[in-house]
Order: sequence, then C-alpha cells, then structure tokens
Amino acid sequence: MTIGAAMVTASFIVFLWSVVGLIRPAWGRLPSRTAAFGIWLLSVALLVAGAAMLPDAPDTGLRSTQPAESAATGNQWQSAPRADRTVTAAEYARLATGMTYRQAVEIIGFEGEELSRSEIAGITTVLYQWMNPGFSGANMNAMFQDGRLVQKAQFGLD
Repeated sequence: MTIGAAMVTASFIVFLWSVVGLIRPAWGRLPSRTAAFGIWLLSVALLVAGAAMLPDAPDTGLRSTQPAESAATGNQWQSAPRADRTVTAAEYARLATGMTYRQAVEIIGFEGEELSRSEIAGITTVLYQWMNPGFSGANMNAMFQDGRLVQKAQFGLD
C-alpha cells in the first residue's frame, strides 16, 4: 500500500468517526462537536493530500489511437450520419464472422466510422460503427481483428 493510499484510508476512517461525533457527541468516548468539526476538517485535508499522492495508472504498454476525423472534431464517440446512408437488420444478418471489412462494406453499402484501433501482441483490432440518421439511435458495430470480422452488435435496426 502506498503512502497516498494509506492516507486516504486513514482519513476516511477519521472522517467517519468525526461525523458520528458531530451527530451524537453524547455517546461517550466521541469527540465534542467542536473537536469533531476540527477532526473533520483535518480528515478532509488528509484525504485531499493522500489522493494527490496516489500514483498514476501504470503504463500497460497498450496503445489506442483515435481516428483522425474524430480527433479533428474533438468528439470520438458521436458520429454524424448522412441521411442517405442507412444500415438495415437484413444487412446486419448477412455479416458473417471471418469476412473482411471490404466485404462488410459491400453488403452495407457504405463505410463505417472507425471508433478505435489498437495493436496488442501483433494483432490489430479495429472497431467500426454504422449509425442510422434520425433520433432513434439505431446503429451497428463490428470489430475486426487483422482485417477479419470477429464480433458484431446492433441496436434498433429495422
């Protein structure tokens, strides 16, 4: 346990003890309300200091890249579908595990939006989304590893 984690844990325990003291000081060995308030302030300060000392997440060596188009807009999760491009449940059903991205595009009729791309242990994984126009939220996602479909999901396709 790091010093920061120890400080966060200890300050949380002291914080709980001081809150009980603020509510019910007549329980015996609890601090007076004034002392409890001071202890509460001290525990909050320790909590903030401890949290600041916590280490950052370790570098796992995993890298994920954001598509250039999404990076330019600053919002990688929201797509702007075109009104003339709609994916259907029938097209979704025709997609089969093992087919290439190009084969999927031929079935659907237009390119998907690349949501993420990563390479781990020499395997490239790309996630694409096809979003239907309008407010229904209907969409489908397809994940390709080394250019082959491995997973697909859909919501609200007709």
